[in-house]
Formats: sequence, structure tokens, C-alpha cells
Amino acid sequence: MVNGLSAANTPTSSNPDLNPPIDYDDQPALIRCFDPQQPDQPCPICKGLGLITLDVPMDDSRFGKALPCPNRPLDPARVTLIRRLGNLDLLANRTFENFIVARPGYAQEHINSLTVALRQSALYAGSPKGWLLFEGGYGTGKTHLAAAIGNVRLAEGDTVVFITAPDLLDQLRNTFSPSSEDSYDNVFERLRTADLLILDDLGAENPSGWALEKLYQLINHRYAGQLPTVITTNLPLERLDGRISSRLRDVNVVQRIGINAPDFRDNSSAHTPDFLSNAVSAYAGMTFESFDTTNGLRPEEASSLRNALRIAHEFANQPEGWLLFMGHYGSGKTHLAAAIANHVRVREADMVVFVTGLDLLDHFKASFSPDAPKSFDQLYTIVRDIPLLVLDDLALQASKGWGAERLFHLLDYRYVRRLPTVLTCANSLEEIERLHPRLFSRLIDTRLCRRVGLNAPSIGLRLRNR
Repeated sequence: MVNGLSAANTPTSSNPDLNPPIDYDDQPALIRCFDPQQPDQPCPICKGLGLITLDVPMDDSRFGKALPCPNRPLDPARVTLIRRLGNLDLLANRTFENFIVARPGYAQEHINSLTVALRQSALYAGSPKGWLLFEGGYGTGKTHLAAAIGNVRLAEGDTVVFITAPDLLDQLRNTFSPSSEDSYDNVFERLRTADLLILDDLGAENPSGWALEKLYQLINHRYAGQLPTVITTNLPLERLDGRISSRLRDVNVVQRIGINAPDFRDNSSAHTPDFLSNAVSAYAGMTFESFDTTNGLRPEEASSLRNALRIAHEFANQPEGWLLFMGHYGSGKTHLAAAIANHVRVREADMVVFVTGLDLLDHFKASFSPDAPKSFDQLYTIVRDIPLLVLDDLALQASKGWGAERLFHLLDYRYVRRLPTVLTCANSLEEIERLHPRLFSRLIDTRLCRRVGLNAPSIGLRLRNR
């Protein structure tokens, strides 16, 4: 049986960001709920209030809680806030629909294991009760399924917190810093009381005695209340803290899903080598948010950078065709290229290669060494076929002979197949035509390649003139 709540007995979370004081008369659009069959009539379930309580036993985790009415439309602003506070912004694209169960090289047993895991995850997301524990090696899809569950529950109006075990402990430690914007009590309470807590990569932490105790307190609190919790781990349970592993073995609370599949990132014919996939880590601070379009610039220069930033952001959200950034050294070309790579890597790390032109040629040359981790053919195929190639600083003057030929054939392959590619170049079009006429003919094809000029002085000059 469902009981309607009045404003007077509506409980609130300890986190004021999620439950600010509400003036019920001043915010009717966010509170009042209507009958979907008769939009001009109050909802017959909650009488228009938008909140309900459930007639459940006292030991049920939902006892005494204010829950959204099934007919209540979600408030988009609140969903956005919960997504940000719950660390699901970067995982919004993890869904059940795009979870892949069959990849090249997978045996039938791997496909069967992933299919079962997908089905059980979807069932749990529809009605989360108790705990769900994903067990398996790296790259088997545990995090994807856990995030997909979180996204489903978020869409249903639940407060969801997604966090890795190491990040959880770091957050708790950081609350004791004088510069912390949040208190320990607020952070810990948010984790304890979330409608759904997703604890990713349990066992990857290296906790002190204090940290391990806090982790246990959190897990034990949610275990005692049987609060919906999803956990992923790469470790056997016997390698976890004894108190925690004993709770994870409780079949009355925990549903265990073992995933038997290879690491989808570690396919010898397709895996992006670390020196390429991690190259952009050196540029991790180059994001769209940190791109400066104001300091030390004349109005026309600032306008040029704002336009380039807008185009880069649009491309990062939907990579199609080629994007060529042109301008003087230090004008911001590399920053925008790295921001695109960082943005795409958040969604799928192995979808993008970021590398400078000279470094790429050096890697190609090094691949001929007998002890190279990958042969030239393997490395060339990876870069040639990567879904998004970000090639910073073509440096056409320095690439001659064999190197120039390899670079052209690589780009020509991607040109013919219209593979998303970002390029930066300090040369003018006239210089490109003189140095590399065949590449020039591809870059001036406006059907595929969009050229963006950055009309701004170098960042060093801008800072000096401030």
C-alpha cells in the first residue's frame, strides 16, 4: 500500500545540496504531480505532492523514506546535480545497450558469461535489492555494467554515487585539509545514505589502518541495512579484509556475478600501446575548461580563439571527418587537440591516439628493433585504424624521405576511409603545398577537412604583455 506524504513529514537528506528547503507554493512545477491519464487532475497516488512512503516492514531499507511518486516527472536540474555529485558525469555513455558481449577472438564461454552478466545486471537495475558483486579480471566489463546500473537508477530519480575504492579513501582524507570544500561528515553521510552506492575496483586501494576501518564502517553500515550496493573487484575474496569478505559471501544479501572473459583492451592486434594511448596524459591539464580565450588578447584574437574552442568542442562530442588547426606556435593548437583527445578518452580510452608527428615517426623507426614490443606492421595498423587519431604538429620540414612517405600513406588511408582525424600545423597553406603537395590536396578538400585558424600570439608573449 502507498501512503501520500505531507510537507510537514517529508524527511530530508543530510546533504543540503540534494534537498534544499522547499517552498511548496513557490515551486509547484517541481513538486506537484498529476494523473498521466488526466493531466488537469492531481495524481491519485500522492495527491499531487510528488512524494510517497511505502507500507513495508521496519527492516526494509525503504521504511520511512520519502520516495518519488511513480507519476512524478523528473526535475532535469536535480538529475544533473545528482549525476555530478555521484561522479556519473564521465560515465553517462555506459549503458546496457552499448555493452558488447561478443568481440573478435572471444570463445563461446566468454560470450555466455558476458550475456549472463548483462541480463542479471539489467534485472538488478530494474529493481535493486540487496547487493551485486562483480568479480573478474581487468577489462572484462565490470565497470561498464556497474555504471549502466547507476545510469538506469539515476534516470528513475535515485541518488546514485559511483566511486572507486582508492578515490573514496582519498576523498575522506582530503576532507581534513584546510582547503577542503566539504566536511568529512558530509562526505561519509552521502556515501552511507545514497539510494545506490557503486564501489568500483574494491581491493585496488592500499589503505592505512584508519582508512581500512572507514571502508569497513561504510560497507558494514550498508550491509546491515541491506542498502542497494554494487561492488566490483579484480581480487579473490580471500585477499580482501576478512570482515569485508565475510559480508560479501553472505548469499542472503549479495548476488555474485563472476565474469569469465579476456581483457578487451589487450588484444595483440588492436591494443593501443601504452606509449601512444598514454601520451596525452602529459597534456591532462589541457581541457576545454582551461583554454584561455581572454588574457592579453585583442578583441579579434579573442574571437578567433572562442570560435576555435566552439568547433573543437563540437568535434569532440561527435568526431566526424578531419579537423585541422592552423596558427603560430603557442597559439593554442596543441591545447585544443589535447582537449579533444582528453574528452574522447573519458568515454573510451582505447578509441584515441594522441601523438606528435615526430614522435610517431620515432616510434615507427623503433619498431624495427628486434626487442620492440610490436612490429612496424602491428604498430602502423593500430595507428592507421584507430577510431580517432590526433596528430599534433605535423612538422613537415623535418619529415622527409621514408618518414614523409609513411606519414602521407597513413593519412591518405584515413582520408579515403573518412576516419576522424585531428591535425595541428604551424605551416601556412602555401608552405604545406610546397613541402608536401599530395598532403596539401587532401587538406584543402573542404568536403572532409575543416580548417580552423587560430589568430592569436603565443601564450608566452601574451603572458609577458599582461
